[in-house]
Amino acid sequence: MSGYVTAAVAIASTATQAYSNKRAGDRSDAQGRRQSEAAEKARLQQEQDFNRANQKTADISGLLQSNTPSGGGAGLTGGTYMPGDLGGGGMLGR
Repeated sequence: MSGYVTAAVAIASTATQAYSNKRAGDRSDAQGRRQSEAAEKARLQQEQDFNRANQKTADISGLLQSNTPSGGGAGLTGGTYMPGDLGGGGMLGR
């Protein structure tokens, strides 16, 4: 009978140890995830700070000048813009 008791105690001890090891592993995994998330958050914050400090502005006057029709070609299409005739001569809407 004492052989069964000894075996049961050994099994219970092994199960307890396995459970403890799994819990420790889970805690370690969670800690690693938290550290990884914190590092990613810090990286994003640093990138935002850098972008905020080094903002670039568009040359609005240059963009408007190059996009204003003045009797010549209209930028991307190569056509001319006639006020009141928008879309009248194209295939769009036919």
